[in-house]
Amino acid sequence: RNSLDRLTNTNCPINILSAPDQIINACKQLLETPDEQRTKPSLLLIDDIGAATNPGNEEMFQHLNLISSRFGSSNSTFIFAAGIREEMQSMLNSQFLRTLKTGRNGLAFSKDPSDLDWVGVPPNIAIRKTQMMLGRGIFSHRGTPTVVQVPYIDMNARFR
Repeated sequence: RNSLDRLTNTNCPINILSAPDQIINACKQLLETPDEQRTKPSLLLIDDIGAATNPGNEEMFQHLNLISSRFGSSNSTFIFAAGIREEMQSMLNSQFLRTLKTGRNGLAFSKDPSDLDWVGVPPNIAIRKTQMMLGRGIFSHRGTPTVVQVPYIDMNARFR
């Protein structure tokens, strides 16, 4: 699995939260701040959504559910999550995963119909014929698919 932790000691202007209590506090702060007081959009990027359901992370996952129910269709808060399909399937009863799936937005690095279903793309001949190589994916925006190529980023390079 890829880890955002590699960005910790860079000049990239983001906050990386890895401890459940940090995530809970950030969720509380986001929930308590009225939309009209927010000056910048927020991006919640979760690298391993399956870990949110590990024993001991119940309160954190509860706050993620609250975030998704409040900001699921917001223009000021954007939620992205990466995970393994099988783990996400077992979490479908949660508000958080239902919100992600019904948004029909995402990126699948596979043309497997089960993966495409997660991002709201019905299988079609054009996608079936797409040659998938390292970094190639199917980007979905509201269920409309576009084939994309994600570049390789050297994590040793400095962000400016």
